[in-house]
Amino acid sequence: MDRKQISEYLRQLPVEELVAVLRDVFETRCPFPEEAAFCRSRFFLGVACSDLESDENENERWGRWRWDAVAYPNIAKWGDSLGPDYGLCQYGNCAGCGLTVRSNVKDGVCPICGVAVYMT
Repeated sequence: MDRKQISEYLRQLPVEELVAVLRDVFETRCPFPEEAAFCRSRFFLGVACSDLESDENENERWGRWRWDAVAYPNIAKWGDSLGPDYGLCQYGNCAGCGLTVRSNVKDGVCPICGVAVYMT
């Protein structure tokens, strides 16, 4: 499979499957392996959002960008299930590292520190 085929495959995956595939990759890849003896580093998936702030009769005006990490489903709760296909509608904060996270499930795991996160 070449890069174009891989990209096309990934683009067509539902969100929860895309998160699962990238989790498998990100858990085993280190961004800075040459620094591993003195620096922990991780890849993680994130989303960025900006809200439309203008009214209907105004020029289009967007708010500032904010970003959140995508939490993984907690295996202790979900097992091998990817959870429901709700999009990334659940939201919370990791008590371990303070990161704001989103997920398609309420019971997740922070992609940075691995602490369980309960989301709304």
